[in-house]
Amino acid sequence: MSHPVTVRESKELDEAALDCSGVVAVLALTKTGKELAADPRLVSVAEFEPGPLERLLVAINPRHNARRGPVLVLRPSGCGTA
Repeated sequence: MSHPVTVRESKELDEAALDCSGVVAVLALTKTGKELAADPRLVSVAEFEPGPLERLLVAINPRHNARRGPVLVLRPSGCGTA
């Protein structure tokens, strides 16, 4: 059984993201990613690093290749186990 995916672009964490029914995925190197990683209401579940070519592209031109950087997955702190 597959899990439904809801994509929402938002720079603010809303209450729907904190209801234990899903996780939040964000680009780790962005300002929003750093803010969400520091949010005490969220716990890091996983971080997916880019492959070698993508890492090189980010290093060469981070401004235009940030989308190729690491992806951080977070869940509400009161949900499940780490």
